[in-house]
Amino acid sequence: MTASDVIEIDPDGNVTLVCGGEATSNEVSKLRVSSTVLGLGSPVFNSLLAPRFAEGLELAKASHVEIPFPEDSPTDMAIVCSAMHLRHDRVPQVLTPDRVLSIAVLCDKYGCTLAIRPCSEVWVMSGLNSSTPVDLGKFLTAAAILRNQDLVCRVCIQLLLKAKGSISTTVESSQFKPEYLCAKLDEHLAKLKRKLATSVEYEISKQVKPYNTHGDCPNNCTVRSKRVTSLLGQFGSTRLWPVTTSFEGELETSLKSMEAIKTHEPIDIDECQRGYKCEEHQNTMRDCGSALEKTASAVRAMVKGLDFAVEPSVAALA
Repeated sequence: MTASDVIEIDPDGNVTLVCGGEATSNEVSKLRVSSTVLGLGSPVFNSLLAPRFAEGLELAKASHVEIPFPEDSPTDMAIVCSAMHLRHDRVPQVLTPDRVLSIAVLCDKYGCTLAIRPCSEVWVMSGLNSSTPVDLGKFLTAAAILRNQDLVCRVCIQLLLKAKGSISTTVESSQFKPEYLCAKLDEHLAKLKRKLATSVEYEISKQVKPYNTHGDCPNNCTVRSKRVTSLLGQFGSTRLWPVTTSFEGELETSLKSMEAIKTHEPIDIDECQRGYKCEEHQNTMRDCGSALEKTASAVRAMVKGLDFAVEPSVAALA
């Protein structure tokens, strides 16, 4: 777009914002807008257009004024101004995580985060379920910049479920990165994975634990060893064993495995002279799957109930 082109966001507007030219590969756009709308949505613009500043003084003397914003992206500014003017025909419904983040930074600069909130929620929610952990990190930073706690919580939940490693590492470093929140998310994730691993270990330990059997049971009874071997094989086939490596990936993958597994008795257990009166035989494995499913359900509930504060509370700092 050339410098002579004008985007008529408000055809009757009394201000033209000349955006770009320095950090935008010489791209320049002129945006015709209303000073009243800008002032209502942004205290920064409201002050800039007041008579105590040169731009406001010029506007008071004339019916129209051009104001240069050489450092700002023309695309970002056009989207923000269109949203503030309720020109939703000019506001995209879907934006890339990079674009959402750059718009959030621009809104923070001009103090119009509240004015852009409805649109930002649409942008983030439209890509929330399909985004990679890296892109979720960009959404998280944007939501934190916009001070939208509900959006922060929604992104945090997805990050906890999808992150393959440290969330602090996944979220790209910048001056806006919510460092405290990222560290807390890593703490939450470690505790959640530990709970899942402990649940699997407990189900195995129940099969390893010796039981009081009848005195006439043979010493070479293999029921317990066969049951443990079978259970380890079933857990291994669903990537729940060994726990030292099975829970290093996505939390969502582990939860789905625990929700889907249907444990069964080994097929090679022979009935001895005591039959199923023996407590070793009575210790069936059919309930292991339902126990793991309950644990997975509890962890999902825990994820939704976690504290996702962007900054520590005053009480926590005391």
